[in-house]
Amino acid sequence: MRPVVSARLPKACGEPGCPGLAYKGPYCERCEGKRGYKGGKRLSASKRGYGRRWQKLRRRKLELDPWCEICQEREATIVHHLDPIAAGNPVVCRIERLESCCLSCHSKGEGWGAQMR
Repeated sequence: MRPVVSARLPKACGEPGCPGLAYKGPYCERCEGKRGYKGGKRLSASKRGYGRRWQKLRRRKLELDPWCEICQEREATIVHHLDPIAAGNPVVCRIERLESCCLSCHSKGEGWGAQMR
């Protein structure tokens, strides 16, 4: 029996500083768990810790601060948690440690592992 060979070439792992190779999805097998992936596929929001409790907290934060707290120009659609979230743990935040922001500002601050503030 011949070994199964992937038709795709591996690429560098998407985790900054990781020397691993990703065969399925953006991360290597070692990093995919801490990034919310399994078998190259993104886990559901609730499996990543963003369940009902987070949804209620998110809604409340957007009600309190409906405009982007970074640029103050656009309506906020995203709630960013300022404290890092450990993989596999439910997202538990205090409302004071959340930031309402627009997609543009969130993308700039979050891009490639950069911290927003």
